[in-house]
Amino acid sequence: MFVGDLDRVAERRAALTVAFLGANLSRRWVDLPTLATHDSRAKALYRDLADPNQGARIVATDWNAFARTDAVRYRFSDEIFLYTDGDVPTNIRPFRGDLHEIRDLTRFLGYFPFFFRRPQTVLSIGPGGGLDILMAQLAGCREITGVELNPSIPRLVDRFRDVGGPIYHYTNVHLTIGEGRSFVRRCDEKFDLIYAALTFANTTQTSNLAFVDSYVHTREAFEDYLAHLTPQGRFVFMCQLSPLLLRAVLTAREALMARGIPAQQTPDHMAVVSIRPALYGTGPYRHLLIVSQRAFSPAEAADMGRTAFALDFVPGFCPGAYEPTPFSWLRDPGLDSMGFSRRLAEELPPYGVPAGFVRNLKPVSDDSPFFVDLSMTVAPGFRRFALGIVVLCVAAGGLLVVYLWRRRELALGAGRAGGAAAYFGLLGVGFMIAEICLAQKLTFYLGYPVLSLGVILFALLLGGAAGGIISQRREPQALGRHVSLVGLWIVAVLVAFFLGLRVLLDATLAWPVLARSGLAMVILLPLGFLMGQPFPCGLRAVGFWGPDIVPWCWGLNGLTSVLGSVLAMIGGKLWGFSPALLLAAAAYLTIAALAPALLKARERV
Repeated sequence: MFVGDLDRVAERRAALTVAFLGANLSRRWVDLPTLATHDSRAKALYRDLADPNQGARIVATDWNAFARTDAVRYRFSDEIFLYTDGDVPTNIRPFRGDLHEIRDLTRFLGYFPFFFRRPQTVLSIGPGGGLDILMAQLAGCREITGVELNPSIPRLVDRFRDVGGPIYHYTNVHLTIGEGRSFVRRCDEKFDLIYAALTFANTTQTSNLAFVDSYVHTREAFEDYLAHLTPQGRFVFMCQLSPLLLRAVLTAREALMARGIPAQQTPDHMAVVSIRPALYGTGPYRHLLIVSQRAFSPAEAADMGRTAFALDFVPGFCPGAYEPTPFSWLRDPGLDSMGFSRRLAEELPPYGVPAGFVRNLKPVSDDSPFFVDLSMTVAPGFRRFALGIVVLCVAAGGLLVVYLWRRRELALGAGRAGGAAAYFGLLGVGFMIAEICLAQKLTFYLGYPVLSLGVILFALLLGGAAGGIISQRREPQALGRHVSLVGLWIVAVLVAFFLGLRVLLDATLAWPVLARSGLAMVILLPLGFLMGQPFPCGLRAVGFWGPDIVPWCWGLNGLTSVLGSVLAMIGGKLWGFSPALLLAAAAYLTIAALAPALLKARERV
């Protein structure tokens, strides 16, 4: 067979492959297998699929860069449940346009805030399958705005409009795809009610991975919500776990204090209602916090308590009317959040938790937005994972040192061999710390997590590629001095980001998303240009020692990159992502110090 014939065969095969892949997108001849298991550690969807009593079956799936979303029917339910990555479902409730069909929602905990001063304008953060929208319609709200992070959910809601109706297409409903908190910051409108129910990352429910960011629940977020309420407006927060309710209460307290309200008066602006503990198994909607722009009057508080009892709810806190512990402690102006946490552990230890165990209920900030992580330091599971990565990196670095030292013909000595391992290890650590910290800070700024990751990777990798090409023009004898200078420039840029990046991002947050993305790339390209130079320069230098040394250095750099990502998250948790940038700056400062003596050109042996 001639070469031309082989080329034509290859072209036909490629065309058939492309045609098959295109057809498979709609036909689903070949798809990922559905995981079903009885393992209690598995996600809710996979457990339900394995349970014959549930009769669960996936009826539609939608993929996007954010997540996989499955629409699921159950044997004994008319509702459609939408699972994002197999966890924390949101439901499409049957609705055909007649509000009498959904009158039973008035006895649902989530409807409780609509009984008092019925709002005309509502903002729902994460409306999901449309339950928040239905409640607002039932309450007679004039304008309803929803901000949904997962674009697959409204698509699936539309696909099953025969079940839930055109819930997102009513004339008084306005839906935006984006991050809710970022939307609030860029919005000029004020609302009578801002509603955030179960706005948690889907990986936190069954994976026990609390190290997930949430800019919706930070202290600055609560301040933003209060700033976007009308004079009579209220913010509503719903959650499943009581410790998160307490953290939200303390967060609201600090947000109110930031608006000039004395600490002992902040409880007058809050109310808490819960379902009865016997009903906890019926769903995740257990606790409700209402934060009011204006203080509740004694009559309003008493009315809320009576209404809660009438609906078979538990009034957890009604200011002036019912103030049990620990909520009564909020009136102590000398008791800060950590003092509250310690007093809670001493006087009201949670069931099943050893006496004296202190949960960290301190409000989180935008710079360290780990709302669901209640550990005082770093969660034990993540700490063990980090220790394992450190051991691997130390072992790999030690192997490289031993390998270089035993190459007698190199005459490096243990010190210089260790310097080479430190150089390539610190490059991996420093680059990943800077990348992850900047990606976290840009997530809120750009409003879309995937967009943030795409922008930072594009800018840093493009800039890094350009920097790597330019760096190869240096003479071998000048590599050490060049890398030292570049390292110092990187340190200067990272310190500048630590000092002024937040100011710049806040000042331009109202810009259109394309303009914000362009500004982010303009900021990151020079940093990528600089950070892209030390690694190829180092490989070029060790290539003169011997070509077989290059893979060792490359592998160590890749392994320590994993360590860098772990250190970035730990630094973000303990100090915040802005201070964590200084860890990257310290790594590059060390690189700048090592480079002149280490990157000396040597002839190959």
